[in-house]
Amino acid sequence: MGLAAADYVKQALALGAFSGAMGSALGTLMVLKFSPSDRMIDDFSPVYALASTAIAVGVSFAFSVVPAWQASRLDPMIALRYE
Repeated sequence: MGLAAADYVKQALALGAFSGAMGSALGTLMVLKFSPSDRMIDDFSPVYALASTAIAVGVSFAFSVVPAWQASRLDPMIALRYE
């Protein structure tokens, strides 16, 4: 009756991708700005930023599957009755 489980999972994946990308960008900027030595900047690789974003998307997918499945099976009128 409500949204399909795939719609909930898509929203979670979009949120995970956005938050992972923003976290990677913020972390990179913090390292470049506040690094105590140039060695940390030399060791930086874009692969690490992509890997952390991929991990964020994977975690958001893993923790959204069960709630999405439950929410897609719930009747909206029943859910709103207790709000």
